[in-house]
Amino acid sequence: MSAPSASIRPLPKHPTLFQVSARIITFELGHVLKRKATLEDIPDEYLDRISALGFDIFYLLGVWSTGQRSLEEARKHMKKISPQTPQDHVCSSPFSVTGYDVHSDFGGNEALKTLRMRLGKRGMRLLVDFIPNHIAHDHPWVQDSPHFIFPGNDHLLHTQPQNFFKGHHGKIFAHGKDPYFDGWQDTCQLNYAEEALRRQQTEVLEKISTMADGVRCDMAMLVTTDIFRKTWGGLYHQATGRDLGHFEEFWPKAIKSVKSKNPEFIFMAEVYWDMEFHLQKQGFDYCYDKRLFDRLKLREGNEARMHLHADLGYQSKLVRFLENHDEDRSADTFKHINEHRAAAVACFTSPGCRFFYDGQLEGRKFHLEMQRVVRPPEAPNPEASGLYMSILDILRRPAIRNGDWIKAEVYAGGEGNDSWHNVIAHFWAPPLPLKAVPETTATTELTDESGRPIIDPAGFRGVYYACPLLCVSNFSGHEAVCHVKFPGQVTDKLPSYLATVPPHKTRDQPEVLLHGLLGIENYGRRIGEAQHKGVWFKLHPWQANVFALYAV
Repeated sequence: MSAPSASIRPLPKHPTLFQVSARIITFELGHVLKRKATLEDIPDEYLDRISALGFDIFYLLGVWSTGQRSLEEARKHMKKISPQTPQDHVCSSPFSVTGYDVHSDFGGNEALKTLRMRLGKRGMRLLVDFIPNHIAHDHPWVQDSPHFIFPGNDHLLHTQPQNFFKGHHGKIFAHGKDPYFDGWQDTCQLNYAEEALRRQQTEVLEKISTMADGVRCDMAMLVTTDIFRKTWGGLYHQATGRDLGHFEEFWPKAIKSVKSKNPEFIFMAEVYWDMEFHLQKQGFDYCYDKRLFDRLKLREGNEARMHLHADLGYQSKLVRFLENHDEDRSADTFKHINEHRAAAVACFTSPGCRFFYDGQLEGRKFHLEMQRVVRPPEAPNPEASGLYMSILDILRRPAIRNGDWIKAEVYAGGEGNDSWHNVIAHFWAPPLPLKAVPETTATTELTDESGRPIIDPAGFRGVYYACPLLCVSNFSGHEAVCHVKFPGQVTDKLPSYLATVPPHKTRDQPEVLLHGLLGIENYGRRIGEAQHKGVWFKLHPWQANVFALYAV
């Protein structure tokens, strides 16, 4: 089973992803079932709900086999920072793998195969991890293929004990690391200057491509030739007296090999240091957009706005997120709901893949370390959960899933007033052609392009769900005044989105209605005014909304 199931709907231009920890979900299920749970115990109702919320990709974190050494390190670490944590609440790092077979705790490879089929029947793809940079101490390669591991010597072991270790066989190896931090103590660094290793890792990816629909590649930039040389070039000379020499890039050849067998297989890169475009050019379908996340976290509205002016081809391959397993919870980062809403509109209505983490939709605030499996109870967060239900409803609309993103032209709303610099605004035009919807058809009977039922929050009978959208966020703690011009791609097609004019409207009323989907805001404007002068907005601090645009 290599290619996606025929029942899986085509991946939209701008998909939505849901990340779940295999450890956490099976532990919590086991608590309910009062026995050890596997992936096969994940209820159908749970998967139905995830699909109904509009998710296209189910990212299952930490499904692979891990070793005893990693578990021992995790327990030592947890004893230091949280000595009251029971040992059975601690797990190995999911990024210290002993091999790419599903951990026996989760039911093995057959359990993953079954889960993938169940997801496919609901139109979702399965994404899993690939950790290219390092392996666990008890991985078979440490014994069978020591030339795959980056070498050390007695001098490096003595001067850098945080980065090198002596194995049971007496050989000295490096811990996995990046250029800026000490080594990860439960890992062994792989040596990408070795051609045999690159071939073997390509075979690992080819195997994974028969078990899942995509991979999220951990710290993918670490194994590019430039970063690998920066991190390890000098140390290799110290360890061996030789230079690393020339060696090929790993990713282009590996990705090409996998996609030649499974063209729809998804490659997603966790990547930092402004290397997103570099990895896109090497073949990745999606790359983390850490830069936007940092801008929003630091409340840098103008910088975030400028970041979103990049080329659309580049932006469409970015992963937009406000939290993940490495970052603090978004409900904690953006403690006030208005800030949270402004960040969510700026982030998730931008083009690319929209990434959500388990617990985010409920507004959880506690960030759990990767080595823990028990989430503490938290009080309900109805403001955050309500926000995310509304955001996900918007993300199910055809305009924002498969339509065209159009940068809005924003300019000052008053002479000498530069507050518009913090306003992030853009349009979404739905894909064409669209079917006209008879006015007698209730909106709750409509379905999206995937056949899932949809509800038009505007409440107008006969208004097609696939109307254009305007997304506006004043990402600052100050009032902003601005004009937003409507582009021709939106205004020229507005009349085609309505089968008929609602009966309570007249010719004398505005030609375009802006209906707020995240709050009770409605504006009416002449199309000519919106197109030439622009719609004038006076936005409160952190005010944000997504407007459905209707011709009336």
